[in-house]
Amino acid sequence: MGLFHQRSSVFPESYFERRTVHELVGYLGLPGSWTHQVTRDLFGEHSKLQGFDAPELLKAYSQGEISWICVPYYSSIAGTTPYLAQLLALQRLWIEQDVVRPVQHSLAAVDPGVKLSGVTHITGHPVALEEVRPWLSDQFPDAEWVFAKSGSDAAHSVAQKNHAKHLAVAPPQAVGTHGLHTLVADIPTVAPNVTRWWVLGPQVPQTPNPGRWVWLKVAGANREALCALERALPVKDIEPALWVHAPSSELEVTHWLVACLRSDDLYAFLVLVSVHGLSGTLMGAHDDAIANMVSSVPASTSACLSLSQADRVSGARVQV
Repeated sequence: MGLFHQRSSVFPESYFERRTVHELVGYLGLPGSWTHQVTRDLFGEHSKLQGFDAPELLKAYSQGEISWICVPYYSSIAGTTPYLAQLLALQRLWIEQDVVRPVQHSLAAVDPGVKLSGVTHITGHPVALEEVRPWLSDQFPDAEWVFAKSGSDAAHSVAQKNHAKHLAVAPPQAVGTHGLHTLVADIPTVAPNVTRWWVLGPQVPQTPNPGRWVWLKVAGANREALCALERALPVKDIEPALWVHAPSSELEVTHWLVACLRSDDLYAFLVLVSVHGLSGTLMGAHDDAIANMVSSVPASTSACLSLSQADRVSGARVQV
């Protein structure tokens, strides 16, 4: 079972509560957003939680002002979020946990008796609006979409405008927080709506916990390089769970990230691969798909594995 196929069990939720009672934890948006809810569930209500706009949050994390942040990076319906490329561009990226959670969106208004035929504006986060696009397009073909920084920001904005013809697409918990009324509790979607978050922790330690993490950084990769890496891995029966691609137009170097989890959920590792000249999207990948996506990449001259100090993997190196 891959790491991204279910909620990760690499670290129990109590791990965050014990470790961060006195540390500030940052999340995206205002209180009531889905990211706020996930962060509160992971770190506990008594932790110091603070909402930020995306640029401020990622800047604070990259500069070490905040040790822990929670950021959504993928939607099962809309695809990658706007934050993924920014996350992969960070100089330090220590993913403590992947969180997978189904989400729902409510349609809310200032006036509970508003006539839907007269709605002129729909406010929501761009990803949320995309997730419910078919239903919105059918119900409100002429309404203008207004983008908000989070679902809770959308509810706050509509409440502040206090206009009967302006509606919000927002998390159910944000509707009451901002004094709105629910018109549709769970907006229909064309497929199960699941969001994935990364919890980023403090800077990667010099010596990762032996037997827990393995890090691999590769200068470039093609099919042969990947096969060599697979043969060199200290843990067998590993299923590549996710390939992430950020276009080179957004980053100086295109980054591919693979996250895998051994079937017994005891040994997790991440693979960060830098390559050039590819375009693509986030997708689950099997061997054939991987081979097709990377076949055009020039062969790497070397693939250096930086591993934990566990005896069976220390000092491993692959030449391809």
